[in-house]
Amino acid sequence: MHDKTAHKGKGASKVKLDSPQTGATCDPDHGSVFSRQRAMYKAGMFISDSLAPTALFYSCSPDLRTDITRD
Repeated sequence: MHDKTAHKGKGASKVKLDSPQTGATCDPDHGSVFSRQRAMYKAGMFISDSLAPTALFYSCSPDLRTDITRD
């Protein structure tokens, strides 16, 4: 019982995953790889569907984010 209560939560840490990045120009192979990496990132960071668009926006390069917000 001591092991289950005294050490509960110790050693547990959240994993910080780096968001996959993409830019304005990419070939189909990069797009496919990015999509798979993004799905793994979304699952690993427990990103809800309602926050997914924001997370996707911040996966874009700064230049692409500027283009998106300008258009």
